[in-house]
Amino acid sequence: MRRRDPTQAARAPFFCPPDLLSILTFHGALNILSQLGILVLFGVGTKNAILQIDRANHLRTLGRDRHAAIVAASRDRLRPILMTTIAFVAGMIPLAVSTGAATATNQAMSLGILGGQTMSLLLTLVAIPVMDSLFDDLRLPRIQQAWDAVLERWGGIVGRVIQRRWQPGGPVALAGGGSPAVAEPAGPEA
Repeated sequence: MRRRDPTQAARAPFFCPPDLLSILTFHGALNILSQLGILVLFGVGTKNAILQIDRANHLRTLGRDRHAAIVAASRDRLRPILMTTIAFVAGMIPLAVSTGAATATNQAMSLGILGGQTMSLLLTLVAIPVMDSLFDDLRLPRIQQAWDAVLERWGGIVGRVIQRRWQPGGPVALAGGGSPAVAEPAGPEA
């Protein structure tokens, strides 16, 4: 069974402030396109962090200690993260330097993504491994066992409900006591 990480959601909000700080630094407007840029950075930064931590967790399952796994995962993910950052920054430079009638809205988005993605690169490569190590220190075996028991219990219930609901014989309803009872189709009374 794959290990679930309840702390991944705690890492996600750290990718929005770099974009907002970049918009404020370049005196950009907070319009709908710059807000769309925030969502893009949120997704890309979170993806990079998840892949980096997933790689570290995979290396730990192969037997490496925590520090060696985090360093190796950061080294392994460095090139893809740099490629993503360079592609985003290179794609936004024409929008940032453009001049014309309606470039103010595009410049707000591009300047936010330029600065936000650059700062997000540093955050991904430096802060995410440190946060993973700290979260791992906080994760006590007793708490992890309780979390796994809750997920197993609720996952089993949800799985049984889905199985009962979508059986080949038709819709299934739960009768008293939790045993499945097939709902009878409504037909003409004889």
